[in-house]
Amino acid sequence: MSWHERFFISGTVDIDSFREAMIAAREHIYLSRRELHAVGWENVYASSGTAKMLSSIAKEQKYTDGTLTMDALKKIRDDALAFPRVHQIELPGLKSSRQGVLLPGLAIMMAIMKELQIPVIRHSKTALREGVLLELLNGGGQQIRLV
Repeated sequence: MSWHERFFISGTVDIDSFREAMIAAREHIYLSRRELHAVGWENVYASSGTAKMLSSIAKEQKYTDGTLTMDALKKIRDDALAFPRVHQIELPGLKSSRQGVLLPGLAIMMAIMKELQIPVIRHSKTALREGVLLELLNGGGQQIRLV
């Protein structure tokens, strides 16, 4: 079941549903936290559609240059929670086709940053598969660790 189906299926925008979604995401992350904290989070990139959407909104709203910070995500959250229904959320940088995944994706991204103490996430235009292919083409000299 998706986060949208679990927490936002009614289509209503409210702070309680958002909090529940974020708490559930944090609980999932907590299970792997000890192992993930050891990684070090100096340069973090996300290549998902959610990261692209949030980066676009942060940039269009002039909250950041497109990098994701907790402050920028909180501002996006507050902007989105001002709308009564999910399908009514209109923010610069948000495509109407992504309205349904804004709140679930935002809750998960905020939970990741908070639980893993990641200060900044940058959006990468390339996906994980491109990085893996590049590594393989370059002889796979370094071990690839997927977390």
